[in-house]
Amino acid sequence: MKGVTLRTGTVASAEGQGTRLKASIQGDVADLPASMLGAPAAADYTLGGHVAGWIVIPNRTVPLSLDTVQGALQGTIAGESSTNKPPAAIAVDASLTNGLVDVRKFDVQSPIAAVTATGQLALASAEGEESQLQDRVDARDLSALRSLGAPDLGGTAHVEGTVTWPAGTWHIAGAFGGDQLAYGNTARALTINGTL
Repeated sequence: MKGVTLRTGTVASAEGQGTRLKASIQGDVADLPASMLGAPAAADYTLGGHVAGWIVIPNRTVPLSLDTVQGALQGTIAGESSTNKPPAAIAVDASLTNGLVDVRKFDVQSPIAAVTATGQLALASAEGEESQLQDRVDARDLSALRSLGAPDLGGTAHVEGTVTWPAGTWHIAGAFGGDQLAYGNTARALTINGTL
């Protein structure tokens, strides 16, 4: 197995056997643009922290499917903005085995929202397993989404729910609420609550 040191002692490695590929990373990372994690370009955060993870792709010659991939990821990543936005942080501890996603911790804290999730999510290949994933989203200031290209929203919002049901079929139940909600000059509501 061949390793490559990235930054500050971080080591990444990859090993292939026929069509199978195993890759891993462990250590401290720095100077990662948020766009590398799928964030829009307007999210001008530079990320750094500690990660440890691995992934096994059984057949790299066919399209990637979460139903066949195995892996795990633990880490804490924090971000600083070049435009003086408040810092953001992500903490994750999760694994994927035989189509079952086990989320021991998923916690995102940002100027826009706090997102948390724990539990398990059964993909279609996890026969005999059931999903039981609890999630919560607290959007502190919807107007901050404009900087990411979202519509002209305002107010605060809260959503919490549970994903249940047998493998591959998800049922989502929960509640939502909002205060001082606004959509530009088109619509306004002092308070709204409901169920999913």
